Amino acid sequence: MHCQTVCPQNKKFLQYDKHTIDFTEEETSIILQKTPRELIPKTLATKLMRIDIDEYYTELGRNLSVLLNK
Repeated sequence: MHCQTVCPQNKKFLQYDKHTIDFTEEETSIILQKTPRELIPKTLATKLMRIDIDEYYTELGRNLSVLLNK
């Protein structure tokens, strides 16, 4: 994503948020366990919405597990 955020063509389209979002071990575990969306804590749901990946939640656990097992 770095290349997209620094690309001059994207400058007017991207609103770069310099703040990061940290996920707790518990939240990471919830994602990896593929807990149904309706059962995840509101704080986790809010974090996912804030970084605009909430609609991909069902794939997130799978993708994260691949990264962790590399």
